Amino acid sequence: MFKIIVHSASGEEELPDWPDIVNFFGDLLKPFCYFILTIIISFLPAIIYYYYSKNTSFTDPVFLLTTILGILYVPMGLIAVAMFNSLMVLSPHIIFPSIKRILSDYLIACLFLVVILAFEQIGKAVISKVNIPILGIPIYSFLILYFIAVEIRILGLIYYTNRRRLGWFQDDF
Repeated sequence: MFKIIVHSASGEEELPDWPDIVNFFGDLLKPFCYFILTIIISFLPAIIYYYYSKNTSFTDPVFLLTTILGILYVPMGLIAVAMFNSLMVLSPHIIFPSIKRILSDYLIACLFLVVILAFEQIGKAVISKVNIPILGIPIYSFLILYFIAVEIRILGLIYYTNRRRLGWFQDDF
C-alpha cells in the first residue's frame, strides 16, 4: 500500500508491481504495522476520550470532534509515513501544518475518499443481496482491493500535485 503512495507521489502513471516477499519483515510486516499504528495514532485522542469518559455516547460533541479530527488526520498521516518510511512524522507538528498548506485540495480529496468508501459499502450490500455463494466473496474481494488501490493512489496524487507547497523534501522545489 505504501509502495502505491510513493509510486504515485513520484508522478508514475502506472501502479507498481506486486511487492516482492523476499524479506517478510520489511516487505509485509513493517508496512502492515505502520498502517495499523498510523490509524491508531490518528484516532488516539478519540480512543482516550472514549475510554476515560463516563457514559460517553457516539453523539458526544467532544468524541465526535476527536473522531472527525482522526478521520482528517489519517490520509495525511498515511502520506507522510509512506514518504518518510517512519512513524516519527505522525507528530501533529508535522501533520496539521501540512494539511493547512494544502487545505482545499486535501478536503476535496478526503471527500472523494469518503465517496469511495460509500461505494465500497454499497457494493458490499449489493453482493450480499445477490445469492451467488461461489462468486460473492471473490467479487467482493476484488472490489475491495480495487477501491483500496484507488484510495491509496489518490493519496499519492495529493502529494504529487502539492509537493512544492508541502515542501517536505529539497527535491520538491
